Amino acid sequence: MNIKITKNINEANLVTHTGPFHPDDVFSTAFLSRLVENPILIRTTNAQDAQPNAIVYDIGFGKFDHHGTDARYRTAPYEKIKYCSFGLLWEEYGLNYLKKLYNEDINHEQLYKNIEEKLILQIDAIDNGYFPKIESEYHLTDLDK
Repeated sequence: MNIKITKNINEANLVTHTGPFHPDDVFSTAFLSRLVENPILIRTTNAQDAQPNAIVYDIGFGKFDHHGTDARYRTAPYEKIKYCSFGLLWEEYGLNYLKKLYNEDINHEQLYKNIEEKLILQIDAIDNGYFPKIESEYHLTDLDK
């Protein structure tokens, strides 16, 4: 995965926010780098200046941002959890990505659902403030810290 970082928004095809990266931003960027040919990333506060063909995520209140008042929530039994940028990107591109990645005779829909349930739902929840309570004799590190 080779992602070029730029300071020129006119050459960026991936646009996200400045500041700390959380797991949803990291996973979103890594996932998009697999989908976009020659990924060029800018981290900015001016998403409105992005090129029309750029994918803007976790900023700008667009299709792949979860910070606005129109943010989408998951359905039951997870209706209290908002989608984060990675969840929204996975919903849009995940199944087709798996079909291209695994053209063998596998159940793409089931694989998509398993990844969503075991990984993406967890990232959505944590990014939106739902932290699991884990009691363990081991020190466990949350991806968000």
